[in-house]
Amino acid sequence: YPGFVIAMLFGNFAGRAELVDAEVEGEKVKYRKLEEDLHLMVKSYGNVLYFTLGNTEKMAHEMMKSVIQNLRA
Repeated sequence: YPGFVIAMLFGNFAGRAELVDAEVEGEKVKYRKLEEDLHLMVKSYGNVLYFTLGNTEKMAHEMMKSVIQNLRA
């Protein structure tokens, strides 16, 4: 699907999933603590969504940081 369709659907998903804004490497991402030891971060790039899950917020953040750095390279 085109990026604008994905962006619209992602915005709808983020609202329903109660994701909040966060920042990683200067990029806007969505975040939610699912359980005590399960943290989710989501980033939309064009028509692709990247998800990271970590046991801690820091772990999810570091994985998302790696995604962003690889996409910039």
